[in-house]
Amino acid sequence: MKEEPVHLNGKEMTSREADIAHCMLAALPHKDIATELNISRSTLRGECRIMYLKFGAHNEKDLMRMVHALPSLKKKLLSRRVHKHKPKDDKPSGSSDSPSEK
Repeated sequence: MKEEPVHLNGKEMTSREADIAHCMLAALPHKDIATELNISRSTLRGECRIMYLKFGAHNEKDLMRMVHALPSLKKKLLSRRVHKHKPKDDKPSGSSDSPSEK
C-alpha cells in the first residue's frame, strides 16, 4: 500500500525526508536516525541541509516548529512506517580485502 504524500510549505517531501522528519519528531539524536535509516551520519547531514533549504528552515528546531504548527502533518509523519534504506555495496563485485600477491 502506497503512503499518502507528505507536504510542507507547498513542497512534497521525498520518502527519505519524511522518514528523517518522523525520526526528528520522535526526538532521536542524529546518530540514532542514521542507524535507524541505515545511512551514514554524513549522508544524514546532507539530507538535513537539503530539507532546511527546500522547506525554508534555518535548522532542525525551525523545521520541527513548522511541523508542530500543522497538526495534520505531524499526525501523518508520526503514523508513517519508517523505511530502512538498503546499504550500498562499496566494493565492486569480485574484489577482496587482501592485497594482491606478487
